[in-house]
Parts: sequence; C-alpha cells; structure tokens
Amino acid sequence: MRKLLSCCIIGPFIIALALAMGLFALKFTVLSSSFHKNNLRKTNFYEQSLKKFPTFIAQALSQSNQPSGGEDKKKAEENAQSALMLTTFAKAIENSVKPDWLQTQTEAVIDGVFGYMRGNNNALNIVIPMAPIKSALGSSLSATLKEQFDKLPTCTAAQLKQGAQSADTQCKPAGVKTSDFDKAFSDPKSNPFTNIPDQYDLGKNLTRNNEGLNTLRTLFRVTNVLFWLSIVITLMTAGLALLIHRKNIGAGLRLIGIPSIVIGAINLVTTLLSYLSTGFIGNRIQNASGFGGEFLTLVSDVITNNVKAILNYSLVVSIFVLAAGIAMVIIASKISRRAAGQTENKTPPPSPQPAKP
Repeated sequence: MRKLLSCCIIGPFIIALALAMGLFALKFTVLSSSFHKNNLRKTNFYEQSLKKFPTFIAQALSQSNQPSGGEDKKKAEENAQSALMLTTFAKAIENSVKPDWLQTQTEAVIDGVFGYMRGNNNALNIVIPMAPIKSALGSSLSATLKEQFDKLPTCTAAQLKQGAQSADTQCKPAGVKTSDFDKAFSDPKSNPFTNIPDQYDLGKNLTRNNEGLNTLRTLFRVTNVLFWLSIVITLMTAGLALLIHRKNIGAGLRLIGIPSIVIGAINLVTTLLSYLSTGFIGNRIQNASGFGGEFLTLVSDVITNNVKAILNYSLVVSIFVLAAGIAMVIIASKISRRAAGQTENKTPPPSPQPAKP
C-alpha cells in the first residue's frame, strides 16, 4: 500500500517541480516589467538607438532602392531622392528626440502594457506626449536640410535647362539661400510637422485588436496561476511523501531527493547547452534582412541579454534543486546508517549454551 501511494505521489511531484522551475525563470524575466526596463538601461538602448537609427535607415533604403535590371533610370532617380528625404527625416529625429524623453515614454509603455496584462487596469491607457519634440523637429529638419544643401554644387546652365534632378547630378540653383529654410519651417502652413498631434494615443491604437490583447492577457494570468499552483503541488506532494514514510524518514527523503537530482541535472545541462547558442542569436537577427547594421546589432544585444537573463535564472534554480536533492539523499543515507547502528546496539547478546555432559 505504501509503495502504491508513493508511485501516485512521485508523478505529480516530478511534473510540478519541472513546471515550477521553468515558470520561475519566465516570471522574473519575460513576465516582469522591471526586468525589461533594467535590461534596456543596461544596454544603453535609448542613447545608442538614437545614434544608430539614421544609419540603419540609410542602409535599409540603400539596399531596397538598388535598381533592378528592368528598372528605368527615372525610377532609380526617384528612389534615390526618396531615400535621401527619409534619411534626412531620420537625422532630424535623432537631433530632436532626447534619450531621457525616449526612456520615459518607453518605460511608461512597458508599465502600461504589463499593468493591463496583470489586470491592474481595465483599459490600456498609454498616451505619448508629442509636444516636447514636435517644436524641435521643424528646426532640426531645417538645419539638416541646410547642411545637405550647402554640400550641393551650384547648377550649371545645362542642368537648369534639363530641369531634372538625377541621383548623380543633384545641384542647387544659384541665388537660393539657406536662410530660406528657416523662414519656410517657421510658417505653420509649410512646416510638415504642424499636423502632428500634441498627444499620441498608443493605447487606443493597440486596443483595436482586442481579441489578440485579451488572448495575451489570459495567457499572462494563466502562467502566473500555473506558477503558484506548481509551487503548492510540489510542496504538498513532498510533504505527503514524508508523511507516508514518517516511520522511515530516510525513505521519504530518497523518494523526493532522487527525482530532484535527475530533474535538476537535466535542466542544468540543458541550460548550459543553451548558453552556447546565444551567440548565434545576434547573427540571425542581423542577417534576417540581408544586412547587418549597427541598429540591428543593438537590437540583437537587447534580445541576447534577455535570453541570457532567463538562462541565468534557470541556472540558479537548477543548481538549487540539484543541491537540495543531493542533500536529501545524503541525509537519508545518514539516517539509515544511524538506524542500522541503533538496531545493532539494541540486539541482545546471544545466551550462553549449557555445557554438554
């Protein structure tokens, strides 16, 4: 009867322990808002992303705008001019958006999303104030355009007669002053950023797909419930194992300790092997779009740090469970030896045999 109960207990114990070990790493990393905020700070993501974003845009556009065999020259010129304009806008964003502002808004988004996922908020209230950078974008874009305009040569008579600006013969008309840019951008009618709203309701746009958000919210809650449920089941089954073998605690400890050693060792080996694959993550991300830019390198660093942090938690849990299992087996062995020694001491010496006549 005792063996049957032990078999019924050890199955749920193994499943609950393995589940608790895996969910522990996720709960304090991927499912924690503070983890994501700290990780972005450690990688200096906000400052580096603003520096590397224009380079990323330039590389992406230069590759996407490569003329194909059947593409005419006019189309290639239009693509080159579009790439130049978008790169100019990216440079203006870099000069206007400050790392502190980007960090504040990013962390507000993280807190809002995780608060909604936990059920603390019934609505996804995430509003990004655009007014602080809206006014700076016009002057920044004007300065960037002036810098590029000054580098252009003055148009010749033949170029003016042609009336077309090609990618290899771009020029500036004579008599045009860079101060005209400031006048143009100071006028609300000609400033391209005038129509940008003072606030951007990100939460409203995200909640358009309510079905997807509700699914994520349900998964978030289920994961949290499963974590605590697995902890409770692990402790309950371990306690029942000791209760069943209360007359032989050593057997109960071995019943719990041996599976703990096996599960801890398997998880430890799996975690160590996973460490070896983290180096390939960055290369995969950088090569996903056919080029490896500095911005993608920064993104891959953030993702790699996330994976390493999960593995660190998994490593700690594996070592703890493995050490606990070994300790229980050692204690069980000592209890068995002590019980055997006490049995020997209690055994009465053999009675003397009567002498044969």
